[in-house]
Amino acid sequence: PPPNTVVPDSLQVRVLTLDYSRPRLVMWYPDFDRFSVLLYFSEPIDSSSIVATSISFQSQRVFNINTTANLTLSGGNTSSSDGKLIIVNIPNTDLNSIKGLPLLLSSINDSFITITPSLCRDIAGNEVVEIARSFSLIASNFIRDNVKPRLMNWGLDMDTGILDLSFSETVNFSSVIFSGIGLQSSFNSSESSGIKLTGGLVLNMNHDVVISIEILNSDLNLMKQFGIGRYTTTNFLRNYRHLHA
Repeated sequence: PPPNTVVPDSLQVRVLTLDYSRPRLVMWYPDFDRFSVLLYFSEPIDSSSIVATSISFQSQRVFNINTTANLTLSGGNTSSSDGKLIIVNIPNTDLNSIKGLPLLLSSINDSFITITPSLCRDIAGNEVVEIARSFSLIASNFIRDNVKPRLMNWGLDMDTGILDLSFSETVNFSSVIFSGIGLQSSFNSSESSGIKLTGGLVLNMNHDVVISIEILNSDLNLMKQFGIGRYTTTNFLRNYRHLHA
């Protein structure tokens, strides 16, 4: 005879074991092209529970107060759906701070993460397992910043001879090449009616979004001959792309 099929019905569960397993951060990596950090967990995460300030980065696996560069996110958000993969967007202020720390997050070798349990919860509401500073997790990949910095605005003090350059992101103060900066008295001036700096002194001691340069007296005198710095309408700067992030 043919086998009997189960009678269709719905029954309330008699025994239920709740999910008390805490999720773990399995792997991660920074993506500086997308200004974000990718987090992959052992089980689906409630994306609305993300608290980005619970994420810290350090330059060594075991934290040493004397030798380890480190930074804790000041904010951040995610547009990821619930799931194992969560992408956290890093605020610009933190991105610039990271770029100002050359020994932190410059390659896989100095990219380690620590998290506190308040970072997130799984779908069942369990907090993530902490990753302590004494045993941080190294990045599984590393995507460099390939976005070129832009000169956003600049200022000139003809009395002190100080030129301030403000960029879209932190730049390397030691990468300044003075001949890459041209000053002219009108927007359409040719190079023959303006000057390129022949030297100067970078006043910054750290990487920053603003670079301050003390212009040589000889260059200041040439600027005055060309009428540069006489009025606000006679100051134009040409960037020859010799500055690097």
